[in-house]
Amino acid sequence: MGMPNFLRSEEGFTLAETLVAMLVFLVAGCMLWELMLHTEAGFALAGSMGSTAARAEQIDRSIRKTVGDVAIPFWAGDADFNSGGTSVSIPYSSGSKDSSVSLTYEGTTLTLSNGASQAIYHGIDAFKVEALQDGSSTVIGLSAVYTIHNKAFNTHALFRSVSLISGQNG
Repeated sequence: MGMPNFLRSEEGFTLAETLVAMLVFLVAGCMLWELMLHTEAGFALAGSMGSTAARAEQIDRSIRKTVGDVAIPFWAGDADFNSGGTSVSIPYSSGSKDSSVSLTYEGTTLTLSNGASQAIYHGIDAFKVEALQDGSSTVIGLSAVYTIHNKAFNTHALFRSVSLISGQNG
């Protein structure tokens, strides 16, 4: 008669089977953990990129609104404006020669002003503005290039009105 073999009974698993099952669950758990970490990092990057894009869109709209306030009368002739590469001042805000629109970049701050209102944006890495001209070299607006979190954005903003006489305003 011998002693019954409890390790090979029909009522349970062997130690080797249990260890193999634990190893399979451990590998699967590690793979899921790694997937979760990569997914979390992807969501964080997408959130950061989304907030940068939203901020750039807000700045784009403000530049277009501010520059769009310039209304140069057809009789004004030359509508000179002072541009220093990182700042610009343009007369004829709302059609008045005595009122001006300005875009000023200093340090990391961009300030947009049209006399009646002002918008200030901090954390701008770089900013450059230059005249936007049509085919006959008439200044019809501004082109602004700015950088936020090492991502460059470009805005082309047109004046509300310009002289229709060829060669005027520039």
